[in-house]
Amino acid sequence: RGQAEKWKQEADANQKTGKVDQKKFSELEKEMAALRKEKEQAEYGMLRAEDAAKQKLLTVQSENEQLNLQLARVTQDLNRAKEEKEDATATKEQLRILEARYSQLQESYMQENERRKKLHNQIQDMKGAIRVYCRARPMIKKELDRNEPCVVHRKDAMVVDVFKDGPEKAPKTFTFDSIFTGESTQEDVWGECSDLIQSAVDGFNVTIFAYGQTGAGKTHTMYGSPDQPGLAPRAMRSLFNTFERQKDTTSTKVRAYMVELYRDDFIDLLAGAAPPGGHPKLEVKKDLRGMVQVLGATEIECRTVAELQKVMDKGFDKRKVSATQMNTASSRSHLVFTILLETTNLKTKQVAFGKLTLCDLAGSERIKKSGVDGDAMREAQAINKSLTALGDVISALTSGAKHVPYRNHKLTQLMADSLGGNAKTLMFVNVSPAGYNADESCSSLTYAARAKLITNAVSKNEDSQQVAALKKVIASLSKQLEAKGGGAVAAPGEG
Repeated sequence: RGQAEKWKQEADANQKTGKVDQKKFSELEKEMAALRKEKEQAEYGMLRAEDAAKQKLLTVQSENEQLNLQLARVTQDLNRAKEEKEDATATKEQLRILEARYSQLQESYMQENERRKKLHNQIQDMKGAIRVYCRARPMIKKELDRNEPCVVHRKDAMVVDVFKDGPEKAPKTFTFDSIFTGESTQEDVWGECSDLIQSAVDGFNVTIFAYGQTGAGKTHTMYGSPDQPGLAPRAMRSLFNTFERQKDTTSTKVRAYMVELYRDDFIDLLAGAAPPGGHPKLEVKKDLRGMVQVLGATEIECRTVAELQKVMDKGFDKRKVSATQMNTASSRSHLVFTILLETTNLKTKQVAFGKLTLCDLAGSERIKKSGVDGDAMREAQAINKSLTALGDVISALTSGAKHVPYRNHKLTQLMADSLGGNAKTLMFVNVSPAGYNADESCSSLTYAARAKLITNAVSKNEDSQQVAALKKVIASLSKQLEAKGGGAVAAPGEG
């Protein structure tokens, strides 16, 4: 460009002087044209760059506006989240207060239920009514493995529902004096029965027995295991704890016998080696106080709880059991463990005669389900026959029949003072919660509901020391006369 300007200056000078170099002028014109074109291209480039810059600015401004909108929304959401957090904190606190209140109400409800049960049981005892407790065992592994439904449900402290026809149908409802589920412990069960032990010490006839389908947990309830002791071992400890507490005012003698009713025959489980001629035949009789006793049974005096435990274990180990499809250790006999108490008041010399009978009935069973045959089938038939006789007694007592068929079976003779007699009686109805046992569970619960209507004539067995001694002599003479085929001797005031 500098050269072109120089040439232009020279050309202008030459033009003024009249000298023109046409060749240089032509070159200069071309150079000027090229410069003009370059200028135009530069100006066009600048315009395009300017337009691009403006477009970029618009884009950036638009994106900035979008970001500002997003920031506004995020800020709004953040503020809302803060408000919601504050509300949630307040709600959480309200929820905590409501949960605490619910827990208080639930605890109060349970306490009221317990008080209601205790008052109810006290009233039932005063009336002489039989207490009936329902206990459903836990589901066992084979039932869980085949997805059996649990159809027995505790509705409240005294009501149980059985969904026999499925959860969508109305359940069968039963009301008893207490309900225990598979979650209930042996301690829970004992807590509902322990008051009866004091009654036995005070001179009352007390019976606790378990009824139900085979495999429903009767023996576990009554005897338990070393790590989960049942009612019998707990009752024995409670007895001797009571004796210890009362040792300054009373003295107590304890005797015990254990028999089983196996296929309609009584067997003395504490008997030693058989003498010549065999063991004496066991017979069920009522003594002078109206309490049932088993004549000929081996009675063992026990001075400590350890001695009494040893007696119980000796007899229990001889009980007949066998495996069935329903129960790997099915009891094949009715087991009766009786503890006789003679308590003397050291000051007044009054003598109270108490009796605690713990009866673990053999389970009812459907032979088709248990899969037994041969001797086991005959055992099942004998068990079902005895339980049917017991049902007939319960029906007669609850219907007000003039005749109660106690003598139709040895089992009903054995339980004559427990059902309709003078005993304070507690019945456990043990059931399986599994759906495939729903029919048997409903049958057992119906049976127990009828038993709950029975009222016993409860009375305390207490005599003066002289009368007690006289009755002992009369009882001894009666046994001797009966052994010789004579009649019994009447007690003072009788006959």
